[in-house]
Amino acid sequence: MKIAELQKLLLEEVAAKISQFGFDPKIREQSFYRKIPIGRQAFHISFIKHSKDFDVTGDVAIRVDALEELLNTARSNLKKSERANTFTVGAELGNIAQGQPTRFTVFSEADVGNVATSVVEYFKQVGIPFLENLSDAEYILECLSKNDSFAWLLSPFHGKRWKSVVGLAHILGKTDRINALMEQGESFLKLRNDTEVVGFRKLSDEITRRGGRTQGPAANLVRG
Repeated sequence: MKIAELQKLLLEEVAAKISQFGFDPKIREQSFYRKIPIGRQAFHISFIKHSKDFDVTGDVAIRVDALEELLNTARSNLKKSERANTFTVGAELGNIAQGQPTRFTVFSEADVGNVATSVVEYFKQVGIPFLENLSDAEYILECLSKNDSFAWLLSPFHGKRWKSVVGLAHILGKTDRINALMEQGESFLKLRNDTEVVGFRKLSDEITRRGGRTQGPAANLVRG
């Protein structure tokens, strides 16, 4: 069996096993999705191809719809379909569990069943608790705004992370904190000479122009 065929077979095996958790498969995207009040949860499988075998890794992510819609207004480089698939936080399962990637290897068709079982079991042990803990917009804001190692794990690109922080503070109506978070984010990005500081400043200015608070459906959605 060719590697591409083995990969497809493995995805189908994972899809059958992961359905018990309410995740719908998108085999072409190598992903599985579950809706939640604030947006979507995702489990994604990646393949690392070698000459005669391939490794399998899994990562999980959470999309806060109201936040991503806000941030996507400035992502002119993304197609409409790509904007619908931006996610707010996420990480590879091994990095969540032990600080380094975890891989499962498929050599032949005989390995597919066992590897699929191992991947789903690892997802159950590590991914499900991660997704359940992070499926609250208030908690995501608290985690990201700490700007510590866990925040970096959740959102490793500094500019994106700080845009998410002020975006969430805006959507959640944190008018008492948002100015301090804007100042903290800009200072951090400037200190690192991060090119995203310009985009961050534009977002901050736009939020300030709006009065620092989202009213109506977006605010209700992000609270679930």
